[in-house]
Amino acid sequence: MPVPSRLFTLYKEIRSDRLLWILLATSAARSLGRGLFLGLTTLYFTRMLGVPIQTVGTVLFVASIAGAASSYLGGHFADRASARLLIGGAFFVQAVGLGGYAFVPDATPRSLIWLTALAALAEGAAWFGGTATQAAVARGFSGAARVRAQALWRTVANAGIAAGSGLAAIPLALDTQLAYRVSLVVAAAAYLVAGVIGLRLPRSADAGIAGDDPEADPAETVRAGTTGTPQPSVSPWRNPRFIVLGLGSAMMVMNFAVTDVAHPQWVSAHTAAPPALVSALLLINTGVVVALQVPSSRLTRDIPSAGRMMLWSGLGFLVAGVLAWAAAKFSVTGAVVCMVLAATVHALGEVVSSSATWALSFGLTPRDRAGAYQGFQSFAVSVGSMAAPLVITNTALRFGLPGWLVLGGVLALGCLTATLATRGARPADEVGGSQSVF
Repeated sequence: MPVPSRLFTLYKEIRSDRLLWILLATSAARSLGRGLFLGLTTLYFTRMLGVPIQTVGTVLFVASIAGAASSYLGGHFADRASARLLIGGAFFVQAVGLGGYAFVPDATPRSLIWLTALAALAEGAAWFGGTATQAAVARGFSGAARVRAQALWRTVANAGIAAGSGLAAIPLALDTQLAYRVSLVVAAAAYLVAGVIGLRLPRSADAGIAGDDPEADPAETVRAGTTGTPQPSVSPWRNPRFIVLGLGSAMMVMNFAVTDVAHPQWVSAHTAAPPALVSALLLINTGVVVALQVPSSRLTRDIPSAGRMMLWSGLGFLVAGVLAWAAAKFSVTGAVVCMVLAATVHALGEVVSSSATWALSFGLTPRDRAGAYQGFQSFAVSVGSMAAPLVITNTALRFGLPGWLVLGGVLALGCLTATLATRGARPADEVGGSQSVF
């Protein structure tokens, strides 16, 4: 079937599913704003407000702490409140935080306190809403449809971020404070649009709805006891298998920072490749994700297949690290070829590991405690994201080949650890949650 026909068929399929359609619409609006402010924020802080780069790092670190705390908090509320209010409200709060950046006047201590509060508000709302969204996916879809929905969500998000990053070229070219401030307000407006769309989510995504359906299979919502009496699923903190998955995810999620931190710094400081290659590598990553994230979800339709693909991802991360190191040993052409290969192999590992993680996370999540389990998973991921820049700067960027091998080893170990969670596993809705790993 020709590509346009496949796209049209996909569009009709998505449009017929109200929950999926609204989730993707919120993703499109939100990611357009995110792409715009990601391209501007650091330069706005340093060039327009005069904030020292070290202070910017402190502001972002405080914001990441708020994000980690909010990720788990979002899961707590996702099991107790309306998904539409949580997700829509989170987008509105992010709009306030990002729009507030435009009204910070300077780099005085009072302004820096205000800036830190806004950054923490925006980052906290982002993780809170993200957890609530994943809980809605876990409740609103079943089996492989969950992974496919998440893959579509990420594909739309990457396309939106790419478009927003392109729009950021306008204020960057104008390079005036007014252009930056107006662009940040526009980014905030995109989040407001996402919030309005999010308020239209159907009730099927809300906590408790699946259990209220008289025709629903009790195995899909609660764990059946030995007498057949429905019992609530156990907490994720008492589920050894899900804890193992969280540990693996915390290590594995550092692969995203390789694209954002390791590759740009390695190209500029350790290779003969031109600095413009950094933009090309980011485009390669985005292109691979947009093109292959949905198809890769077909490789991880169940828990066993997700475990197998996770191992392949770990191997890919190791190979990509060696290729990046090799780029430092060649002249311009060889360095460019090595980095392009490294970025491509790494992106493939990223795509497959993402699909595998969703399959495991959703597959091991009981529907009646979707918020708690996805909150736990988001918390683990946020901690790994916080640690990633520190790990990267003290491995690959500091020690060359040994450092790249250590970094690749951490990512591969994360994949292997997550794979341990698949040993003898069955979907949580079938067994209720506290499966032993060994």
